Amino acid sequence: MGSEAARQVSFRFNGPFANWLRKKIWHAWTGRRYGKFSVIGLLWHDTYSEAKEIVEEAVRRLPPEEYDKRAIRLLRAAQLTLKHEYLPKDQWTKWEDETWYLKPHLDRIKREYRDYKTFTGRKPYWATRANYEQSEH
Repeated sequence: MGSEAARQVSFRFNGPFANWLRKKIWHAWTGRRYGKFSVIGLLWHDTYSEAKEIVEEAVRRLPPEEYDKRAIRLLRAAQLTLKHEYLPKDQWTKWEDETWYLKPHLDRIKREYRDYKTFTGRKPYWATRANYEQSEH
């Protein structure tokens, strides 16, 4: 992994084989399921759906500059997709550019969810917010 932020991320399985497998999956995934996200400038976590409460909370906790970078990448990707165009090859996302920027937030939120559920027996406030907004109160 190329960037400093990516080097600080810890995964459940680390080591040469796990890193090799992660890289192979990343490269295979870029061209199949999500329409070649690397050629429109997206990172792995940019494709996570904010419809899931945990992802919505992780995005909400991002620092403002990281949130803005994500929004710009998503807008640029949407525009390119609508025009059926790709970025110039030198601007494509490479494995070395990957930062895994949501992973620390997702890990922290999962840990908070598990701890809160263990101690109180209920879901945390952010996991029930959608249900609360839909109900009549």
